[in-house]
Amino acid sequence: MAEEKKTGKINIASQVISVVLIALLFVLFYKDNGSLMRSAFYLGIACVPVFLTLKFYPESIFRSFAFCLAVLPSLNLSVDLGGNPFDFIGFKALFQVWITYSYFFLIFAPAMALAVLVANKKNPEKKKGYKKYIIHAVLIILCVIVSAFVNPLINQCEFAFKFLCIAIITDYVERYIYDGFTPVLANLPYFFLALTAIFRIRWY
Repeated sequence: MAEEKKTGKINIASQVISVVLIALLFVLFYKDNGSLMRSAFYLGIACVPVFLTLKFYPESIFRSFAFCLAVLPSLNLSVDLGGNPFDFIGFKALFQVWITYSYFFLIFAPAMALAVLVANKKNPEKKKGYKKYIIHAVLIILCVIVSAFVNPLINQCEFAFKFLCIAIITDYVERYIYDGFTPVLANLPYFFLALTAIFRIRWY
């Protein structure tokens, strides 16, 4: 009975801390960009992969929101098809597109591999569904291809590319690693992402 009460208090503490951090990140991001609509948009897209897992926990939303603010570029929906974001064309432009995506993939690939290792160690008997990520993978490849041939769309494609990567990791860890309520210390990797997001918002 005492153990259950202690666990309950830990769960409540974890939820409260998550709500406070969500509010802090939201306020900081809003003060930085001055747009309530843009701030709400980032929070909204952070909720999408969480809601798809059908796990509506404050901790889950905090994890996804911190991830989004830490790695997503500034949203720029304006498109100038007659312009050139690189100031050069041809092989150099293709090479720049490769650099743009490979930089984040070097972060995404190890993170996904680590998530798979942790999930398999935690629940080795639980069947993992990877086929549903095929559509994500196809869209990710499409983002790279479009950026290579239509350079003015690289900002939009990079945003979509990173969000799809975030969606894959978020869906996977919420389904197979973070099962329901989690102790505060289990969120340590995401506290680091939250600090990264704060640094990016305030000083980048």
